[in-house]
Amino acid sequence: MPVIMEAYCAGARLFGENRVQEAQIKYPGLPEDIELHCIGHLQRNKAKTAADLFSWVQSIDKLETAATIEKYCADTGKIMNILLEVNTSGEAAKQGFLSERNLFECLEGLGKLPHIRLRGLMTIGPLGDDTERIRSSFRKLKLLFEQIRAEAGRPDLDTLSMGMSSDFETAVEEGATLVRIGSLLFGAREPVK
Repeated sequence: MPVIMEAYCAGARLFGENRVQEAQIKYPGLPEDIELHCIGHLQRNKAKTAADLFSWVQSIDKLETAATIEKYCADTGKIMNILLEVNTSGEAAKQGFLSERNLFECLEGLGKLPHIRLRGLMTIGPLGDDTERIRSSFRKLKLLFEQIRAEAGRPDLDTLSMGMSSDFETAVEEGATLVRIGSLLFGAREPVK
């Protein structure tokens, strides 16, 4: 993938991919110091391939998915960094935890998965250009992040992934430590054939 190598030569090392199948096509043979993040919804039947390809999965929305990744990482001794995806916009088309109760139950279950390293939370802002609605969505995630760090005894959480090419500035203002700006850097996503 020439555009990825151009970015790599310019100093980029962290890359995200929405789909496991596309990562398989785009990233073989690239330098080993590339940190590849799965940023799209991960189905459990793709967990083995994801465990092989990615160093992070930013879109865990069920304990079962993390447990499936754990199984494959245990076989190789790999530690997988994960983010829990939270649906802060409430939009039905989006993935992620909707209730704090389910999120905290998942947090408890993750403690039993030694090859899974929870690093933080991720959300995708609401569709549209209503900056205040987007800001509110990001602020909800930041508050939840701080609540988990304090109440669940997880001061080690260090990653708040929110904001994409169209709203990353608002996300940074609200505390994002990681943004997804592939479209801004590389142009609109073209599906791999």
